[in-house]
Amino acid sequence: MPPLPTDSRVVVAEFDPNEFLFRRFKKELCVDGNFLPAALPFPRPSFNRSQFSAPRDVLHPDYAAGKDLSNWGVFKCAVRDVPREVRAADGVRFHFHPEHEPLPTCYAHSVIGCENPNSPHDAPREPSKTARTLFRTELAKAIEKVIEPDI
Repeated sequence: MPPLPTDSRVVVAEFDPNEFLFRRFKKELCVDGNFLPAALPFPRPSFNRSQFSAPRDVLHPDYAAGKDLSNWGVFKCAVRDVPREVRAADGVRFHFHPEHEPLPTCYAHSVIGCENPNSPHDAPREPSKTARTLFRTELAKAIEKVIEPDI
């Protein structure tokens, strides 16, 4: 079944702490059964939220620009396990939070946004390299594989 299209549905800003976030991954992004933290892209890594999708939806061609990703794996993490704050080596704090950002063919599409509360509102919100590393490392501890990759 294809992912739920957005159509005229509205953004649901609130995330239940027990809701899951799903993301696909290639086999080489796991070593000895552990997800490599550096494999999580920045800025704004994307996920599907479980309130509106099933794990396998992230592999569907409608969600993957028509590509066949049926041999990829899927991991999940609970919203409550997304690190909320990371303090970089220079002391700068970055706040992370899930944001529902539907795509035309995938209503469940969401991202993890980042803010630096000490910077002007219109300043870039990409975390520093140190903050990205800390965030990825903490999130990788909470990841659980749902679907094993085939190749």
